[in-house]
Amino acid sequence: MKTNLTIALLFSVFACNAQSWELIKKIPLDQEISTVSVDSKGMSYVGTTQGNIIRYDSLGQEDEYFSQLNNSTVSIIQAWNRLKVFSFFREQQSISILDRFTATPRNVNLRDFGLQYASLFAPGVDNSYWALSTEFKELIKYDDQNLNVLFRIVLPSNMALTEATYLRAFKNLLILTDQASGLWFFDQYGVLQGNVNISGSSEVQIHENQVIVFDGSQITYINPFTLEIIGRRKAPKGAFRSVVIIGTRYFFFTRNTIEIYQFN
Repeated sequence: MKTNLTIALLFSVFACNAQSWELIKKIPLDQEISTVSVDSKGMSYVGTTQGNIIRYDSLGQEDEYFSQLNNSTVSIIQAWNRLKVFSFFREQQSISILDRFTATPRNVNLRDFGLQYASLFAPGVDNSYWALSTEFKELIKYDDQNLNVLFRIVLPSNMALTEATYLRAFKNLLILTDQASGLWFFDQYGVLQGNVNISGSSEVQIHENQVIVFDGSQITYINPFTLEIIGRRKAPKGAFRSVVIIGTRYFFFTRNTIEIYQFN
């Protein structure tokens, strides 16, 4: 009863706040945004269809510009390890690592992993990489030192993937998002734990140990260990594709703008 009451209160608080958005800043870009991420210091990273990555501080000021890491769309950025910011380029089937202690990024072609094609590719939390092959319907885990395969897991036959968009390791979990079937949760061995069916989600953020997902109209907060929906918050009006939370501010991303909001 106490748990149900807590969840009900959270839903109530989010609903009350739904109409109190205030636009703080709007940042136009001269190129199309393809993916976003945020690091532990509140810096946001914006990938573009031109292969660039732009870093902004928590106030929305441009901090650094990484030009043409790859001559194709940045499909995934993951900055949770701010010392080694990861990016995946699906078209070119390659990854890039922005190492804080080196002057130039480290680029690796996925052929070096023995991969024909990966729909998604992402870093693990234990010196590893994860790959999704939709062609063979399997998850593959690699060692990041010698690029050897640690194991392969064939996905369940009843697991429908229409448009897989994002892969994110968090603690002992792996989270896969699909535009149609929502979020799929696996353990560190690739064993499926469950599904939260939120269609329209493109990528996720981990914020205060919660999974934050945006479906184009509302933000959903999920407990990744119980797969319970903690609450939802209606987004401000706009053609937003994704959102990241930095402190008390929400960075919403359209095709070519960043809009920063907060609550009054």
